[in-house]
Amino acid sequence: MKTVIFTILYLLFGLVIWAQESYQQQLFPTDQVLSNRTEIGLTDAQYEAVKNIYGDHIKPFSSLKSDLDKAQFALKKELEQSSIDEEKASMLMEQITQIESKLKQLRMRMLVKVKNELTPEQQQRLKVIATTKEDANAQFATSLSKQPRISIKGTGSKSGPRPMFVFFDSKGNRILDTKISIDDLNPNQIESVTVLKGKSAQRLYGKEGKNGIIEITLKAN
Repeated sequence: MKTVIFTILYLLFGLVIWAQESYQQQLFPTDQVLSNRTEIGLTDAQYEAVKNIYGDHIKPFSSLKSDLDKAQFALKKELEQSSIDEEKASMLMEQITQIESKLKQLRMRMLVKVKNELTPEQQQRLKVIATTKEDANAQFATSLSKQPRISIKGTGSKSGPRPMFVFFDSKGNRILDTKISIDDLNPNQIESVTVLKGKSAQRLYGKEGKNGIIEITLKAN
């Protein structure tokens, strides 16, 4: 039974990857649009519109992601049993696929709305940027679990250079308080995290961005 379920998981994962690849070249993540604001000639009105689109979608996305985390954890625990409850495992697998479908639909709607805010010329510039620069390395992440945690991956070895952490308040203003430490930060204080690497980071932060930038937006007190 474990083999069957793991096979199903593998096939579903493949379908998810295919679905993402089939449209990802035609749509533009919010971080890619905003970090290339100057290059594509984004107006102030467009900038605010894209930020609002992101804000409208992140909360329902976070709620669904939390449900997905719990369902995946429950399935993992069930599969670890020496005798698996087949009906329960099947139910959890169905629940996971339903949530994943909702997440993909929500993300699609968000990206479509973002694209509709852009002119054809701006869209073409973003496609060129994505293929000629290191903006493909720019990522978006957020604390999405009811049991939040800070997990930064792909930032080098423990002994290697660390990325620079930049903090913003809930209104988007940069916080210059040098007493804020990522090691002491309570994950419940975090609204979202944006990871910038390569030329995206250096374009926005100059030499400070050479090892990457992790922008952390804090919740309002």
